[in-house]
Amino acid sequence: MTGEMIFVAVIIVLMLIGLSFEVIRADFLIFLVLVIFLITGVISSGQALSGFSNEGMLTVLLLFIVAGAIQKHGIIELVVYKLLGKTRSVKTSMIKVMLPVGLASGFLNTHR
Repeated sequence: MTGEMIFVAVIIVLMLIGLSFEVIRADFLIFLVLVIFLITGVISSGQALSGFSNEGMLTVLLLFIVAGAIQKHGIIELVVYKLLGKTRSVKTSMIKVMLPVGLASGFLNTHR
C-alpha cells in the first residue's frame, strides 16, 4: 500500500468513528473530510464537485433537509402518538402500525 492509500484509509476510519459517536454534525464531518482530501491533493476539484451534480446525491441532500425539518418540529412524535395512542399490548400496537404501512407499500414504488 502506498502512503496515500494509508492516509485515505485512516481518514475514512476516523470519519466513520466520528459519525458513529456523533462527535460533530454528520454533514459538517463529511464536508470536512472532502475538504481534507481536496487540500491534500487526494482528489481534484473537479472530482470534489462532481458528486454535487449527481441526482442521487441531491436526493439524499433533500431528504436530510426534510428529515431535519420533521425532526425539529416534532411531527413524527405527533403522528406516532396519534397513530398508536395508549395501547395496552404490543400486538395491538403492531397491528396499528402494520396496517397503514402494508397498505401504503402496495402503492409506493421503492424500485427504480
